[in-house]
Parts: sequence; structure tokens; C-alpha cells
Amino acid sequence: ILINTTPIGMGTDESPIDTSLVPPKNMIVADAVYKPHETALIKWGLKYNLKIAYGIQMLINQGVHSFSIWTGICPTLEDTENNIVTLENFKKQRRSLPKEKEDTLNNLKNRKQEIVVKSEEYASEVEQILQRLHELKIFGKVKAFGTVYSGVKIYVRDVVDEVRTDVKSVTFFFENGFVRRGKYEEPDMTDVKAPEGYSS
Repeated sequence: ILINTTPIGMGTDESPIDTSLVPPKNMIVADAVYKPHETALIKWGLKYNLKIAYGIQMLINQGVHSFSIWTGICPTLEDTENNIVTLENFKKQRRSLPKEKEDTLNNLKNRKQEIVVKSEEYASEVEQILQRLHELKIFGKVKAFGTVYSGVKIYVRDVVDEVRTDVKSVTFFFENGFVRRGKYEEPDMTDVKAPEGYSS
């Protein structure tokens, strides 16, 4: 098994290994890097028809596990529904369930409802955030009243500007394909509409 747990390949065509090497036929290749989807390492594995584990799979599974730890809710609706069906079928056959299993069934039904409600809430939040990001792309300005420290990357309409020296009270704006800087502009509060539950 070959697993890349380094950031090499993130957003680049670099590989953590020499891709001119010929791997064993039974090797499994996994890359924790998820962008691009097919990294240089993954392409190397595909070239030799190896078993592959993409970085996006790791990212999603990590997110699912984190969600479960923080909320106590299993985010896998399908698993919850399968458990409910199993217990309900058992109940039909026996006409009743032991109290412990009946409690488990009720808890699973409540959990299913929680997952459905949370999923709808998250979908709504994501939609609001995407709308806000779309608005930011249209406006094409990032206004910073405080200090922006060197090393910070400013994105305006998907164009990046890396701050090399500390700056204060500045407006970054998009112009002719580049991020420019100008005097600080007071924000127009009618344009500042963060998603519900978030601050602008």
C-alpha cells in the first residue's frame, strides 16, 4: 500500500514519488490530496491499473466522522433507515419487541428525523453561502479596515494577491484580470448580507 499524506500535488502536477517507476501489480495507491481529483500520483496508479483511493473519499469520510463526534448524530441516513426496517420487520414477526429494542427503534426514528432536519438546514445554509460568494464575485472588492499581514492571500473573483508587506485600511479590487489595491472604502451596509446565523 502506498499512501501520500503530504501536501505534495495539492493544486499542482507534482508527485511525491518518481512516476517513472513500475509498481507491483497488487499495489494499492491512496492520495490524501483531493485537488485536483486525479493527482499525478493517482494518474500513475491508474496507468498501471492499480486499486485507487482518491483524496476526496478521505475528505468526505473524515467530515462524516467529525460530524458524528461533534453532534452525536450519525449522518448516514441510509444506515439509519436500514436499521429501522430491520427492527420493524422483527417486530412484525414477533408482534412486539423487548423494551430495549423498542427504545432503540424509537431512538432511531428520532435520529432519522434529526438527520432530515439537519440536512435541510445545512442545504439552506450552503445555498446562502454560495449566493453570498456569488455576490462577492460580482462586486469584486474586499475591504479591510484592520491590518492585513504579510503572507495573507486575498481572492477577488478567483484571482489571488499574496500580501508581501503588512497593510492597513485598504480595499482590494478586481481590475483587468488582476487584484489591485486602493484607499479603504467604507462598506455599503445594504450590500452586506451574510447568511442567517453568520456575521459579515
